Amino acid sequence: MILKKAGYSNQLRKTLHVVSEQKTAFTIESSGLEGDVLVWQDALYEGPILDEESLNGLSAMRADYFSRLGWGDYSDILALFSQRNQIISNFLQFNEIVLWFDSGLNNQLQMIQLINWFSKQQTRHVVISIVSTSRLADVIGFVDFALLKETQLEKLYRKKTELTNSQTEQCNQAWRALTSKTPVNLLKFFPRDMSSMPYLKNAILRFVQQFPSKKNGLCKTEQLIIHAIKNKRNSQDDMEQIYLNVQGKEPIPFMSRAIFYAYMQKLIMSPHPLIEKRIIEQTEALQMTEEDEIPAEVVVAQEYELKLTKISGQVTNNWVDWVQVNGIDRWLGGVHLREGNIWRYNAETRQLMKTYV
Repeated sequence: MILKKAGYSNQLRKTLHVVSEQKTAFTIESSGLEGDVLVWQDALYEGPILDEESLNGLSAMRADYFSRLGWGDYSDILALFSQRNQIISNFLQFNEIVLWFDSGLNNQLQMIQLINWFSKQQTRHVVISIVSTSRLADVIGFVDFALLKETQLEKLYRKKTELTNSQTEQCNQAWRALTSKTPVNLLKFFPRDMSSMPYLKNAILRFVQQFPSKKNGLCKTEQLIIHAIKNKRNSQDDMEQIYLNVQGKEPIPFMSRAIFYAYMQKLIMSPHPLIEKRIIEQTEALQMTEEDEIPAEVVVAQEYELKLTKISGQVTNNWVDWVQVNGIDRWLGGVHLREGNIWRYNAETRQLMKTYV
């Protein structure tokens, strides 16, 4: 969660770098940049986010949500969040907090969460700075901090800027819209001039596309999954290949494998599935252990084919609505999507509208 530079002073540390990805943390740690590194681990584009909760209260809510999805034990997830929260809560031991967040959706959501949190603290002597860019002369396309080398991160560090009141207010407005129980303000809070936060608008616009479509109930990620399977070149493309194909269709990839696979499982395991996972071949083997008294583990290897079901064509042609036939119980920010409270995204008008089915 936090990495310490060898031999660095424990009395008053100069800098705390806050990053979104573990890879970025390792690169900063091996670079010439001084300071400690904290990874702000959370996939804020999925699951409940309620602003009235404290940082620890929100962490408990999200740990419960992710554990219910089967992504780990509640106590283990909460322990990671709690350690992270304790470190950021002790920010006064640093002279400067540097927020490293690129233009990706999750990076921008984490950034507005942290800036909103700092706006409620007495920062005193601590300077809050931002490193947020999508351009580097030696990088083609958008800049993913997790893929950069030490020298590239050092160049970005020299471009850091101190957080301004305008940036803070824009992030506060965005956080209030994101955590509201109704999502109507997500598409209304944008100020006329967003030059100080140039990547936030596109991030929020991508977030609202995760709401069910007005046409067929599929969110943007689900639509991309169906398209990738329909147009796959290899009949035995596995979930990993579909994941890579879908991320390649995103202007700025943002989704982790664990959450993407959960989307896939939902499409496969629903009462009226859109995807069929047909096992072609399955082999079982005993994995030998070093000590004879320990039972050998049975390892199962599968080859399978992902195929679209008949109803998938009906849904993608907008004849059948995915939410109506399968229901929905899902959180996006502060909005709990369920029967009687279903918000849909209209891609043609860029509007969110409430429906009851």
